[in-house]
Amino acid sequence: MLCIGEESGRAFSSSTSTNWVGGYFCPGFNSTISVDTVAHAASVAAKFILIAWWALGLALLVAAGLVYPLLSLWSKTSGLETKDWTLDSSAYLELQSPEVMEAIRWLNTAPPGIIAEAVPPAGGSYTGNAVISTHSGLPAVLGWFGHESQWRGGGELLSPRQNDLVSLFCSKDWEETRSILEQYQIRYVIVGNLEREAYRAGGNNCPAGLYEAKFQRYLEPVFQLGQTTIYEVPQFE
Repeated sequence: MLCIGEESGRAFSSSTSTNWVGGYFCPGFNSTISVDTVAHAASVAAKFILIAWWALGLALLVAAGLVYPLLSLWSKTSGLETKDWTLDSSAYLELQSPEVMEAIRWLNTAPPGIIAEAVPPAGGSYTGNAVISTHSGLPAVLGWFGHESQWRGGGELLSPRQNDLVSLFCSKDWEETRSILEQYQIRYVIVGNLEREAYRAGGNNCPAGLYEAKFQRYLEPVFQLGQTTIYEVPQFE
């Protein structure tokens, strides 16, 4: 800013002009600041501070949301260990339940048919139940009850199936068992650790426990390994 001194001979009085600063005339400078100007500046500053706080809060929120993904990445990948990574969703069965995996392989080469496997009282969601129908691709009388109920509008049509499976595995009456086999056109009955756990003795749904003797007597064991047996209904032979 160009300012002109008093000694230049220009006739301006610092007492009557607000453009005089320290004995110098500064065109465009005005020492008088209005109240509106101050208020506007304060408003702008307040908005800036508010935006800054919102930005800081948003940044903290995003940072907090990244904590779990970053920590879980290390946990879920075993420290980014890639040695055993695979796209095979059944690979875990080879380690945890090799005999069940063998049963699934056998079913994959056998004639197709409906299977009956355990559905525990709680429905079996997020457990190993329904693992054979899931990995073999064969239809089952019932899978995870909770999920079926959620996606099919309630359990009105599913509850009878769950009750019939209890009777199928627990009843000592062969005629009742045969009626259920025919009703659902069951070809394969699975008896393994999951079935023995779901229908263990003393449970409210199956007080006497799973009754396997009727399957051994009236059905044909077509696969057996360890604690896992697949029985085939004779009418399908």
